[in-house]
Amino acid sequence: MKKFIGCEVGNYDTKLITKEKSIIDLADNKDKQVISDEEVLILGVKNVVAPAQERRTLKLSTSELISSLDVTIETKEPEANGRWFVGDIALREGSQILKPTQEDKKSKNPTTLIMILTTIAYALYDPNSPSVSETIGLGTLLPTEEYFNSDHAEIFKQKLKGEHTVTFNDPAFKNAKITFTIDENIELIPEGAAGQIGTVFNWDGFTFDKNYNKKTILNIDIGYIDTDVSIFHDGDFLSKGFFGFKSGTKTLYRTYQ
Repeated sequence: MKKFIGCEVGNYDTKLITKEKSIIDLADNKDKQVISDEEVLILGVKNVVAPAQERRTLKLSTSELISSLDVTIETKEPEANGRWFVGDIALREGSQILKPTQEDKKSKNPTTLIMILTTIAYALYDPNSPSVSETIGLGTLLPTEEYFNSDHAEIFKQKLKGEHTVTFNDPAFKNAKITFTIDENIELIPEGAAGQIGTVFNWDGFTFDKNYNKKTILNIDIGYIDTDVSIFHDGDFLSKGFFGFKSGTKTLYRTYQ
């Protein structure tokens, strides 16, 4: 059965959410949290990557797995192939820290792919079946100015489509090797629309407030690096109501600290 996953690489962390019943059983890890009584898994991995090297390892408890994302990635994108420290371990043991900047294009930055593939593989990891092969349907986001650039959007989709393999090198993962295929029908939306959809619609696709379809709703999504704006009017997004720019809380923090 195909699993459906939403995964977004933010400037601070990579967020994943799914409603698949077959994944909810993994939520007994403390760093994977069940929200509500539905089959929902949500997790976050710090958006930090470092080239990996051999290291001393300890058999960590299950609750610390998210701090041990030492992975080897096999994918068709050459710059994302290889061994990487991802998240907390990159900050702790990496010698060359790679983080997104205002100059980076998310669609072209190889760390975007490293983050999203590692986070998906971590969500699919089952200690009772460390090596698995899955097919998933993926929903993800791009900054508004990249989403409306057809070249950037297509480049990003092509990187994601197809088969990827993530091997976990820390012994606590029991030699886990996660292979997954992202199918052709990737749901790609602009970042400004994601918060808008989440605040207007419930899981079943109905609006929380029946009057939302009669209102004009402005949504401003202020991230660490990007700010994205969307306008919802009479039950749909305005095609000319999307815009974004490279400025966020990072700019304000550095200006006024």
